[in-house]
Amino acid sequence: MLGDLGEARRAARLELAELRQARPDVSALIGDLTRAPRLTTGPYDVIVCLGDTLTHLESPAAVRAAIAGARQLLAPGGQLLLTWRDYTQARHGASRVFLVRGDARRILTCCLQYEAERVEVTDIVHEQSGEGWQMRASAYHKLRLSLPDVEAELGAAGLSLVQSEHASGWLRLSAQLT
Repeated sequence: MLGDLGEARRAARLELAELRQARPDVSALIGDLTRAPRLTTGPYDVIVCLGDTLTHLESPAAVRAAIAGARQLLAPGGQLLLTWRDYTQARHGASRVFLVRGDARRILTCCLQYEAERVEVTDIVHEQSGEGWQMRASAYHKLRLSLPDVEAELGAAGLSLVQSEHASGWLRLSAQLT
């Protein structure tokens, strides 16, 4: 993956450092919810799993484990916030290729290939250097998770749905431990 996991973890650590500096009263950590409670002990008032983290998990069972792990770490009344890209509606033809972001020196495009439960994502990066434009590509899989499926997993884990929405290609859920 071009935006590799190490790079994502570094970015998350920087964001947490900023949060800790701005709000020293807030306890925050980065961890793998599929490994809770070995990860840490709770309880936590809020657990977030944002961006495309859920879709990067290897299977629906891993999503179930992450939700169950979050549930184990939540305080009574605590909330779990989830966001992920909506890959449930397959794109066809040229619409499978799209610009993610770009500037004068770097362009990132993606190409999606849909399978039954997953989508193969091919990242294509064009970067300008002293030698002209260079291209790199990598491919990886993401899960195709629907709102109803994740809502059902939340309910099975004993979490109550607070809010559910689909907006601008993103799915967002908020659930609470009652």
